[in-house]
Amino acid sequence: MCFVGCRDRARLVPGFGAVALACCALVPLALGCSGTLVRAGEDGGAIYNDGNTYTLTICGTRITNNHAREGGGAIFFVSNDRTGTLTIRDSFLSQNPSDGFETAGYPGIFVLASGDPQVTNSTIE
Repeated sequence: MCFVGCRDRARLVPGFGAVALACCALVPLALGCSGTLVRAGEDGGAIYNDGNTYTLTICGTRITNNHAREGGGAIFFVSNDRTGTLTIRDSFLSQNPSDGFETAGYPGIFVLASGDPQVTNSTIE
């Protein structure tokens, strides 16, 4: 697994995605991996983020063939105080089904944040 920059009160959350963080403080996290993560969880098949003010930036990453029994086959991102942001750049997300729910227009992603994900030069299908 390649991710960098997670700090402050971040902890692994068992039973969720391949990268699972429950964060209470500002937590910069950047992903820059390629490959396939095959991991089924309740939420966030590949990435599970839940906390308050934080940013998740995914750059140059391929996220494919993940599954969530509830929300976010690829990414589950919840900023409880709605101040967090999700950015996806130069990435490819495909075949990441969510059995329960996802954000309209973003297949495989469930996001509650300060706004919609900021997507640049990426494919989400």
